[in-house]
Amino acid sequence: MNDKERLQTIKDYVRFLTFHGELCPAEQEYFWWLIEQVEQLQQENEKEQKRLKNQIYKTVEEKFLLEKQLRQAQAKAERYEKALKEIVEWSGIASREYRIATKALEGKENE
Repeated sequence: MNDKERLQTIKDYVRFLTFHGELCPAEQEYFWWLIEQVEQLQQENEKEQKRLKNQIYKTVEEKFLLEKQLRQAQAKAERYEKALKEIVEWSGIASREYRIATKALEGKENE
């Protein structure tokens, strides 16, 4: 039995007790007030669950977007590294391009 079914059973029981005169008006008022509080909490809980579910979907979408951007950046870095290696390979040791490309591959800044 889930929470909604259990609450409905309680409501039915309070109606039964009320109908048969087992509850005085003050007791009835207390029970119905408690039932109303539970129903309000259920509604708030459902709203919060929906909000959290939407936040999860947004977070997952952002994760996939960031992963895609990371893969693109990694591919770009690999292309740059390949280009720098070709520059080093094809330029003369004394050339400016060789020195710049070598420093870039070593992770150093240009002078």
